[in-house]
Amino acid sequence: MTTDSRLQPGERVLAEVKKVSFLLKSSCPTAPLQSSTEGSIILTNTKFELLWPPSGHLWLPLNCIRGVQVQQPIFGANYIDVAVQAPAGAGWEGPGNVTISFQSGGCIEFSRALVRLSQGHVPAPDNETADQDDSRTTPDDKKNK
Repeated sequence: MTTDSRLQPGERVLAEVKKVSFLLKSSCPTAPLQSSTEGSIILTNTKFELLWPPSGHLWLPLNCIRGVQVQQPIFGANYIDVAVQAPAGAGWEGPGNVTISFQSGGCIEFSRALVRLSQGHVPAPDNETADQDDSRTTPDDKKNK
């Protein structure tokens, strides 16, 4: 798991997926990520964050999520469409839609965790440390060890 200095007190990383591409569709011309970008995504107990090289990031609090749809095309990577409302002070306004494509797997697990969290089902804290060297980890991974 990633240790991130942007984490607030009490916030913890619950899932991380590398090798994803994402796009924010919004009618607001100042919205970031108007073209497809590759990077990684992190899910914490309070937000999800899109990260791209060299230092770009966009975070969205879980209370900004208005819906999550999983798409499983016959040809191509699974992806999720996340309907969001721009958070206050984000530099853009109004509703948007974040499309996240998972080139190396992890879409179903990540979307399940995102839906549970956006509905207020926050897992209890644990004292385990993640020592996995995988491109994706989810809360369910710890149960399977």
